[in-house]
Amino acid sequence: MQFDVGDMVRLIAFKRYQSPVVDSDTLHDIWLPSENFYRVLSDWREAFERQWAAKSKPVRS
Repeated sequence: MQFDVGDMVRLIAFKRYQSPVVDSDTLHDIWLPSENFYRVLSDWREAFERQWAAKSKPVRS
């Protein structure tokens, strides 16, 4: 989960195994400056788009 709070972003993550119940031992959060968070997100998207474009796509007939 992601929450924008002022100039910070709070990320909350957890693992769910076979049960729909969250394993509380895996529940963690982190606060990041929003500028850092959105820069990483933007860099990731640009890298993904470059890789996607570089892949050869099958030609539909």
